[in-house]
Amino acid sequence: MKTKKLIVAILIFAAVLMISVFTNSVRAEVLGNLTITKDRKVGDVTYRHQLYSNNISDTKNIWKLVTCNPDGTVTNTISDLYCLRAGLGFTSESPSHTVVEYNLSYNMMEQYINLVSYFSSLTSETTIFKEENRDKFNSVMWILDNMLLESADDIAVNTYLKAYAGYTDEVLNRDGEKEDVLTRADIEAIQQLAIWYFTNSDEEAYNKETLPTLYTLISGDDFFDTEGEYKTFADIFDTIESYGTYRQERANSLYTNLIARAKTAVAALEDNQNYNPKREITVFLAGTNAATEQPVVRVIEKGEADIALRKFISAINGIKLEGENSREPSVDTSKLNKVVDEKLQTTAIYNHSKQPVKVSIDNIVTYTLRLYNEGEVDTYVKEVTDYLPDYLVYVPYGEDDGDRWLASDALGRIVTTTEYSVVTGASENLQDRIGQNLGDVLIPAAVYNEETDNYTLSYVDIEISCQVIVPITSTNIYNKNITNIAQVTAMADENGIAITEDRDSEADGGLTLPDDDRLPDYTGGANGKNDPYYDGTNSRNDGKYYPGQEDDDDFDKVYVEAPVLDLALRKFISAVGDTAYNRAPTVDTTPLKQGQDTAIYNHSKVPVQVEVGDVVTYTLRLYNEGDVNARVAQVKDHLAKNLKYVAFGDDNNQEAMWWTETVGEKYNTLTTTQNIKVIAVGGNTDASYVGGKLEDAVIPAYDKINDVLSYVDIEVHCQVLPVEVTTKVTNIAEITSMTDEYGNPIDEDRDSEPDDVVVPEDLPGYKDDEVDNPYVPGQEDDDDFEKVIVVVPEVDLALRKYITAVDGEKLTGEDS
Repeated sequence: MKTKKLIVAILIFAAVLMISVFTNSVRAEVLGNLTITKDRKVGDVTYRHQLYSNNISDTKNIWKLVTCNPDGTVTNTISDLYCLRAGLGFTSESPSHTVVEYNLSYNMMEQYINLVSYFSSLTSETTIFKEENRDKFNSVMWILDNMLLESADDIAVNTYLKAYAGYTDEVLNRDGEKEDVLTRADIEAIQQLAIWYFTNSDEEAYNKETLPTLYTLISGDDFFDTEGEYKTFADIFDTIESYGTYRQERANSLYTNLIARAKTAVAALEDNQNYNPKREITVFLAGTNAATEQPVVRVIEKGEADIALRKFISAINGIKLEGENSREPSVDTSKLNKVVDEKLQTTAIYNHSKQPVKVSIDNIVTYTLRLYNEGEVDTYVKEVTDYLPDYLVYVPYGEDDGDRWLASDALGRIVTTTEYSVVTGASENLQDRIGQNLGDVLIPAAVYNEETDNYTLSYVDIEISCQVIVPITSTNIYNKNITNIAQVTAMADENGIAITEDRDSEADGGLTLPDDDRLPDYTGGANGKNDPYYDGTNSRNDGKYYPGQEDDDDFDKVYVEAPVLDLALRKFISAVGDTAYNRAPTVDTTPLKQGQDTAIYNHSKVPVQVEVGDVVTYTLRLYNEGDVNARVAQVKDHLAKNLKYVAFGDDNNQEAMWWTETVGEKYNTLTTTQNIKVIAVGGNTDASYVGGKLEDAVIPAYDKINDVLSYVDIEVHCQVLPVEVTTKVTNIAEITSMTDEYGNPIDEDRDSEPDDVVVPEDLPGYKDDEVDNPYVPGQEDDDDFEKVIVVVPEVDLALRKYITAVDGEKLTGEDS
């Protein structure tokens, strides 16, 4: 009968184990051989703890768990192992210290359901692995997740004691004896008792609201020898100002605080929700003896994830910024993970220029996003987001490479990495990962070097290219700083599980985007203390560390320079009345090809003879001698008083005022209106502009390769007014406003200043030397003049008197 029951039990266990395997509930990890010891070491001092009972034989040891060889010899002590009594004993709790092999494990967070299922088939006793005891399970999880681990440094110990045991800095920082301060061994024992509060229902021994009577044995050179004699803290330390009594009070505070805070945390959870720990908490079971052996839990500080992002411009139009122009960070880890000015420094110092890079419209700017792992755990960066202002647009890669980024809005202003985002650079230890997808590259944790007292940081690079554009909503982009900001928005641990908390920043959060669509004033510094900027000439940027809002976001800037335009105007008479004249310039572009600023325009400046009342047609030819496309927004023509502007009708024979006239004391000024028409084009200028508005006509830049100088023509018609004597009449035209091809105003011409012609007192006599076909420059190359001469005919009358009739009879024939 017993044999049959044993077989059934084995079959049940095998079935459960098989189910566990197929549901991914059993981990391959094993704790190995485990035994117990009484000793806990703090330096050279040995501590042991017992729970006192009136029945001496029932006094309980608080065991220290250690791993060992099968023969029981200790191999090493694994940190942070705790007992989950859960109604079970520890069979090795005997003089023989029986070795128990722990060869089955469950992650208590990820495999809670599997644990509940597993234990339901093993025992009917009270256990935290039963659904009805979920609150107790969560309470234990909270304690394990917030307890002091053996790896904690002294600063962490003091912080823990202040938070949970009510200690003050005055006590903790006191020089000399500190027998009133709980040791790490004390803390470990009290934490074990707090766990047992939730896992055991024995109110006499464990399930107590206040700390059960704790007896301690201390032996070592620093204390009197009490070997074999357990005492209370008061018995041992009250010889020094009642330190033992104080220590006992703090021990009780620690115990009650852990229990109370665990209950509070669990009460805040929703129904059927489990506490989600930051640490890796694993329960180990003794295989086929799991029903009778003590479950053992191990707590591992996963280490905190900490990814830092640095962004820097690495190329313009495919040309890399290298040498003195490089903006690559220089990394200083000397203060990383050290306390400076009473604050733990959790990020390195990244020195690199943030002086805006000068660019032009249509330039392609390549940004490198460098992802450093400053944390304690290997980490995948699964997603990065770049926030672009209206003046930048993402430039996708070619089809062969895949679209490495994904535009998240209609205008491509928010872009995120995709599965095709390729690693373009890496630290030395990750060189073989270049060319792989970002999300597949595990970035190793920071490595501490004891010799240098510094850290080595691993990193990978990705790139994003953006084109500088003129947004639809703007007409002036020049002389402004344009900023974009990138941020890490998703990470995962080495198992691919999403990491929701970064040590010192909020993944996919914590970033506040400025309201200004250009983000020109954004610096990433708190209260504007960091101020990289560029005003076209100077910069206060010193190439030091300019943080983002958090260390997982960063910015970079470009400065959009106004293009250098160079427009030239030549004026010539093309008709008088219906008579056409050919006075257009013959252009010699040799100086432009040689790098000089203006061409040679040979055309006659001999005044054209006209009569009063004649209508003279002047052609104003507007050349683009510069390196960028341009438009002419406005032209003025200054007329001597003997000329009067004549408005021509449009196609519907309605008067079209192409120019407006301002009457002056010595001369009148004509100014083009938005209705001024292009009457002809030349060079590479699009012929479709003919008949359209001047302000819409884009004049192509001078084509040096093919030696093509482009232009557009406009006209002004003037009527000759009466003069008393033959008179030369002059008018002077000049360009007074221009824009780039996108309509952005440009204030400066390469070799002239718009709207600065000085009209002479004697306008008719301006440049009065008659020349037939040489180049006669204006005051600058964006102005020119033309002349007519108004001829007054000489009067010469003769009188002869003769008889034409006598008495009314007309004299004819010989008598005439």
